[in-house]
Amino acid sequence: MAEPYDSLAPMPLRILVDQAMRETRKHFRRLYLPFATVLMVVQGGAIFALLAWSQYMESGAVADFDEFGAVMVGGCGGIGLLFVLVYWTLIAMQVAAVQAVANRPIDLAQAWLFPLRPKVIGTLLLMVLFLVLGTLACVFPVIWVAIVLSLVLPVMVLEDLYGNNAIKRSYRLITYNPHRSLLHNPQVKVGLIFVVSWALSSLVGLLLKTPFQLVLAVLAFRDAASTGVEAVETMGTGTLEMVLSGLGEAAGALGNAAVQLYTFIAITLLYFDCAGAGRERISIRPWTSWEPHGSPT
Repeated sequence: MAEPYDSLAPMPLRILVDQAMRETRKHFRRLYLPFATVLMVVQGGAIFALLAWSQYMESGAVADFDEFGAVMVGGCGGIGLLFVLVYWTLIAMQVAAVQAVANRPIDLAQAWLFPLRPKVIGTLLLMVLFLVLGTLACVFPVIWVAIVLSLVLPVMVLEDLYGNNAIKRSYRLITYNPHRSLLHNPQVKVGLIFVVSWALSSLVGLLLKTPFQLVLAVLAFRDAASTGVEAVETMGTGTLEMVLSGLGEAAGALGNAAVQLYTFIAITLLYFDCAGAGRERISIRPWTSWEPHGSPT
């Protein structure tokens, strides 16, 4: 049972992260595999295709400038498509996580289709614009912009707000801190959730990719010992090496998908806490009397 707390006070971070883990374990079987499998195939295949493309470009098989330009455009287009697929999958995963935490039926078809709605696409493009502007402004502004935009997706799913209205709603929720307490500040909580997510993703990715990297290193040293400098110059370009690199990336994607699911659930719990779930909060039972516009207006 989660630690009790004053239902009128903001949820302490330690309770939020604990409940996020509980919710992740509860819904893991239903939410993880449909999205992790796609991420594994896309990211693993992307690394394999990228290495194969790079090897082809360096092999001298490109005959003239026109062919070179066509191959470059095709490769960049493929990379862009893979990025869109990964982004789409992550958004669909977060939609399903919001459904689960909100105690709604988990509709995977709706989760996959939700990012394809014109209103949602427009909102996402607006978010990207703000992030780009924040990046141009420097590192700290883009971090703050990412924190402010963190509740936009739960707002779209649960409150049916889009575009500038969704962004303004997310801003009002994430900056609502009536207690004037640093530890109760939703912006600080989101920032800490992002830091924990990044650290876990890095650690999990390292642990899962290391076995494949060790095998690649052994193959490289073996080739270097048998054939000399030429093998060192071309290491990592053989078919076996490309397959191992792809498998390593796929394994890392599986681990990172679990971390992403936990992060999305934690963010959704924070959304409910900011929106004001009253006594029907996480530490007691699912929300049965939650009013979506019940807190900051």
